Amino acid sequence: MKVFVDKRLCEPPASDQHLGLKSPIRKNKAKTFASLYEVVQLSKNKQNTIKVDRQILQRLITAYRAGRKVDLENVLQHELMPIPPSLAATNGSLHSTNKSVLANILTKHVQTPADVPLQEPSCLAIDGQALVMALGKPPDTTTFGDYANKFAETVLKMGEKYQRVDVVFDRYRDKSIKTGTRRKRKQRHRPVRREIVNDSVPLPADWSSFMALEENKADLARILSNHLIEHSPEDEPVVVISGGFVEATTVKSSDPDLDFSSSMADHEEADTHLLLHCIQAPMDTIVVSVRDTDVLLLLLAQHDRIGCTHLYIKAGTSKDPKYFPVHDIRKLLSDDQVDTRDSATNLRCSEVSYHAFTLSIDNLEPSSPATS
Repeated sequence: MKVFVDKRLCEPPASDQHLGLKSPIRKNKAKTFASLYEVVQLSKNKQNTIKVDRQILQRLITAYRAGRKVDLENVLQHELMPIPPSLAATNGSLHSTNKSVLANILTKHVQTPADVPLQEPSCLAIDGQALVMALGKPPDTTTFGDYANKFAETVLKMGEKYQRVDVVFDRYRDKSIKTGTRRKRKQRHRPVRREIVNDSVPLPADWSSFMALEENKADLARILSNHLIEHSPEDEPVVVISGGFVEATTVKSSDPDLDFSSSMADHEEADTHLLLHCIQAPMDTIVVSVRDTDVLLLLLAQHDRIGCTHLYIKAGTSKDPKYFPVHDIRKLLSDDQVDTRDSATNLRCSEVSYHAFTLSIDNLEPSSPATS
């Protein structure tokens, strides 16, 4: 109304701002519940508009104004969106977290030696896919047979001091909680399908594009698993492999007399399948070779179920290795802090907020029991 009066009645006719009495009135774009919480974010120089659906709140206000009894204080204590913003973005993708900070907090009061003594029966558990990513594409390999030889040599060299070596691979499913993460990885590369029918198939020129496709990684895990079993030594170390075969629950070993039926599982990720191998391994010392905070939390949560005396995570690099003593970290934590119904399991399964778990151990002191 103010603009109508000023432009048509108050402005002199000779003014550039003057409008005729019958000039069209500009339409006002009034805010609605659909556009009230519109946020414009800049990502890679592109404007992505995130529209928050407030239809539930709109209905509550309408019912409240119509005289219906609505406990707004109770309602507003809960999130009013189909996807909780604390866990995921509005497109459904999970929030990424800086989980390495949590590993630093957990290990700041323990010694991380560059080597561990192996006088008792020992086992080395390896994340097969993590080892593949660490190897990359070796310069002296031209075929997948050459790559399988290199992989087997690396595994046996890593486990030459152990009595048993367990290698566990990831599984790849169409419907997975990691779909969003895999989609992000594909955006950085152009996936190329390369079927591995035998050992003589040449390696792709672009290794990153090859590894960006789940079908390729599944074929690679299968050929590496079969090759490692066929070329394992007859004595020590005993090699146990799972996850990389056609059947999800297949477990093979270089010692045919051993029974691994209790280790048969169809876990999608090697993180949890490695945990099962640790629980079933009758060894005094177990070393898990994986640089992943998720596995550290899982080992802490299930430490009491693992029958070994000494449990380590091998991290760092080949030139600067570090061994995190999980058994010592467990002594610094209370039972409530590693309760599988609370922080550790929830953190791993949802892969989201670790703040509650961090706060519970942030004031950890090595000389006194931790408080929840």
